[in-house]
Amino acid sequence: MEERKIKKILAIGFITIIALILAYLLWPYVNAFIGSLIIFFILRPLHNIFVKKLKWNKSLSAILTILISILILLIPLILLINFSIGQTQDLFKSGAVISEGLQTFISKYNLQVYVSELGNFIEKLLLGTVQNIPHIMISLTIMYFILFYLLINSDIIDDKIIEFIPFGKRNSIKLLDEFKNIINSGVISTGIIAIIQGFLIWLGFIFFGLKGAILWGFIGAIVSFLPIIGTAIIWLPISLFSIVQGNYTLGIGFLIWGLFLSNIDNLIKPLLQKKIGKIHPIISLVGIFIGIPIFGILGIVAGPLLLSYFLLTLRMFQEEYL
Repeated sequence: MEERKIKKILAIGFITIIALILAYLLWPYVNAFIGSLIIFFILRPLHNIFVKKLKWNKSLSAILTILISILILLIPLILLINFSIGQTQDLFKSGAVISEGLQTFISKYNLQVYVSELGNFIEKLLLGTVQNIPHIMISLTIMYFILFYLLINSDIIDDKIIEFIPFGKRNSIKLLDEFKNIINSGVISTGIIAIIQGFLIWLGFIFFGLKGAILWGFIGAIVSFLPIIGTAIIWLPISLFSIVQGNYTLGIGFLIWGLFLSNIDNLIKPLLQKKIGKIHPIISLVGIFIGIPIFGILGIVAGPLLLSYFLLTLRMFQEEYL
């Protein structure tokens, strides 16, 4: 019996060491694993339509579902990038007056050091993005490969997840439901708000006669994911710069417009979360803050999920084991 216990301890130690090594090696691709789960729960209803209603083959349905998801993301992105590139070129062509005004503003308030630091940051960001292209391609390959197998086994995924959760069935179902709830709340509601805020940035640029409306609308939709700061990165500098330059109509008008569109999040998000998936605002805010630095854009879901799971598992541990 003693020998069996020793072997059991050694086996657990061996499994733990291998698990730690695998975790260390696979950590750079953690976003691929999280992304595949998030996309799976979003796309599963579409896959089920192909399989259950249209009676198509599971593998064919999975491939078609993945292709549709890529097209939905890729086609609008390519169109926006093409429009944005064209508008960027127009801005550079007409940028002499803007450049001169900026230089005067920078010299007047001794902002050369900050501008230099901002330039270095943008340069590092662009260089890092180019250097990470191979890593991004590998991550996408892993993500869609996992997604394919999740889709073709969609009928048993819930049961398998519940089987590995170390709580009773009732609490395990709660954890799984919370995962789906946070995905719906994080991805769908945040995505809708990003589109609305990007559109309002575009509308503001059009209304006030500013160049690059599509470009800045596109950037506005992206930066709206950032907590607290969001689209203020765009409208606040434009407003302040215009006021300093003496253009009070544009400066004050765009400031009011910016404050309005930045509060869209506070006005619409609670309504969307009530309809789509309810999550406490504190968990959402703190979760995004801790999630984005580690997981990037997926931190919008991963951060609140980790925080919510931590609080839930504490309560479940107390219920089941204390």
